[in-house]
Formats: sequence, structure tokens, C-alpha cells
Amino acid sequence: MVLKAYCNQQYLGAEKLPEQTTSLLFAAQDGSYDTAKLLLEKRATVNKARYNGATPVIVASQYGHRDVLELLLGQGGAVDAPMHDGATPFFVASQFGHRDVLELLLGQGGAVNAPKHDGNTPLHVAAFSTTSSTRTPEHNFDQ
Repeated sequence: MVLKAYCNQQYLGAEKLPEQTTSLLFAAQDGSYDTAKLLLEKRATVNKARYNGATPVIVASQYGHRDVLELLLGQGGAVDAPMHDGATPFFVASQFGHRDVLELLLGQGGAVNAPKHDGNTPLHVAAFSTTSSTRTPEHNFDQ
């Protein structure tokens, strides 16, 4: 019941939920460590991806939630699983300037130079992005 309420709270008033939305993806986006832990204890699928390939690991990396990311990786989350456009967790963390997340991904063997399908690499986006660790994603993982 608590998990259903959590999922419903995220899209309160929405007529239709985005495709392949999971509570674990919401927890990763919000940085809700306790919810993510509970979901994983209840056998949530750690690598379940959205229609665009975004996994909870990618979403936690995008939003800079290091503690949730560490939990996901510890439960078998794929450190280098790319989205459909080729963006990896390391790529999105570089894009949003989350240095602590980058250090964790690097320590877990994250691919530093893996390019997206358009040829851009994490170094490219880091060079052209704001480097503030407080920068927030301009859009959520649905886009």
C-alpha cells in the first residue's frame, strides 16, 4: 500500500503515467534511499529500463543521488547500461556535473570514454556543461 501511494503521489493529477514507469525509477529520481531499499528488498528489478532505456542507475546518476546509486550498484545495477541514444550513467553524471557520482561510477568500472550514438563523450559534455554539483537536470527521465 505504501509503495502504491508513493507511485501515485509522483503523478498526482496525471491522466496517464509514462510508459514502463516503476516505483524504483521514481525513488532513483527523487533520491529516496529508504524507498529504493524497500523496493529492492521486495525484489524490484534493478535494471528495469524505461522505453528510452533509462534505468534506475542512469536516473540516480542524472539527479546526483550518490547514496541511491551506491545501493543500486550494490544490488546488481548495471554500471554501463546505455540508454537508447547511447548515454551511459557516466555520461549523464558528466552532463550535470555530479563529481561525487562520477567518482563512484569510476570506482565501479564505469566507462569514462563511452560515446553516445552522436559521437559525444562524457568529456565533451563536461567541457560544455556547468560544473556545479548543485546543477539540476533540465528535464526528467521521461524525456
